[in-house]
Amino acid sequence: APEDLQPLVSAFAQRGGIRITVVTTDGRVLADSSVHRTELAGLSPQLDRAEIAAALESGEGTAERHSESLDVNLFLSARRASLGGKAGVIRLAYPLTAVEAALGRTRRILATGALLGFLLAAALSFFLARWVSAPIQELARAARLVAAGDFSARPRPRAGGAAGELARSF
Repeated sequence: APEDLQPLVSAFAQRGGIRITVVTTDGRVLADSSVHRTELAGLSPQLDRAEIAAALESGEGTAERHSESLDVNLFLSARRASLGGKAGVIRLAYPLTAVEAALGRTRRILATGALLGFLLAAALSFFLARWVSAPIQELARAARLVAAGDFSARPRPRAGGAAGELARSF
């Protein structure tokens, strides 16, 4: 009997941390774990809900939307079922708060990793640029001393390649 559904639906929903709604083929709500039994008759028909319409048509349907009554984003999964010999739909509504919290944590971790990667790359670039330019700066220092008249100035060759060869031939 429909009145027996409400306590059963409420008990299962409480154990699973979800909302369960049982709907007839004409959209009438027979049981809802988030609504008191005395308020069921005042609920609007559910046929306009995408997941309910899809379940009635193809056997199952899903949707995601914000619940105004619960003020939470939900993932909804509905499946056609036999309700005491009559066809109907059982809909499960999963709050997305845990998923959204995990996504938020993942985004923060990724942003932190990207920032740390950028800082590491900047620091490495700085030290690499100093290391690469050091032989050229040493040649420039020696050239300034020679230009100022100190012909005894010699660059200290610290590198191989063209810069080291130029420093040795100075």
